[in-house]
Amino acid sequence: VRDAIESEDMYYVGKYSAPDYEVIIDENCSLAIESTMIYHSPQIKEKLEAMGIPVLVERSSYESDPLGRMEWIKLYGLLCGKEEEANTFFEEKTKEMESLITQGEASGKTVAFFYISSDGRAVIRSSTDYIPTMIEIAGARYAFKDIDDESGRTSIDTSIEKFYDMAVDADYIIYNGSIDSSVKTMEDLLKKDPIMEKLTAVQNNNCWATDSAMYQRTDIIADMILDFHKLFTEENPNDLKYLKKLE
Repeated sequence: VRDAIESEDMYYVGKYSAPDYEVIIDENCSLAIESTMIYHSPQIKEKLEAMGIPVLVERSSYESDPLGRMEWIKLYGLLCGKEEEANTFFEEKTKEMESLITQGEASGKTVAFFYISSDGRAVIRSSTDYIPTMIEIAGARYAFKDIDDESGRTSIDTSIEKFYDMAVDADYIIYNGSIDSSVKTMEDLLKKDPIMEKLTAVQNNNCWATDSAMYQRTDIIADMILDFHKLFTEENPNDLKYLKKLE
């Protein structure tokens, strides 16, 4: 993105809440694609539409099914004149996962997926979120299976004590490196809170972290599930693409 901006193949036009309308008009923008953050500034959406620019709000993050998130590539394929390529990509990735989905192979393992916020609370994913679904497709059980938020939020803050009660016996820890990239080693994890030392996964050296671009890259969802499956079913997986063991 930086290189594209420097070569002026791409233009920076400001924040979603304060766009540079002059540049948008001068460059003959024909479509505005906004994240759901635009709902915090509805007047911007209205202004763009009043200028004759249609606004598409990207809602892939609301998909609870991981394949539902990846399927959005079909929309972008259609918009960019690459419908056939997008459909082929989706079909190929779906086929790679077909055996996992249809067989429902269970490893019997339990996984705690989380990160520690700056105020020392554990942040987990709602049980209806796509990440727990990915873990279950891959053959394991999500440690926080029955935790949901009444407001519908997918990220849920919880106390370290409550986190410990649910995660203490988990076979695997997967640290959410896409939100907090500071955890690179086991030492980094233990610095987050001394209670981590008591977790079964820590004692058994079964702690991993995700790639930092996990949320931004919906195209890797199928590969991520395959990584999860290898982790849960192979004794020493060493060819994982998006998971790194904490040493």
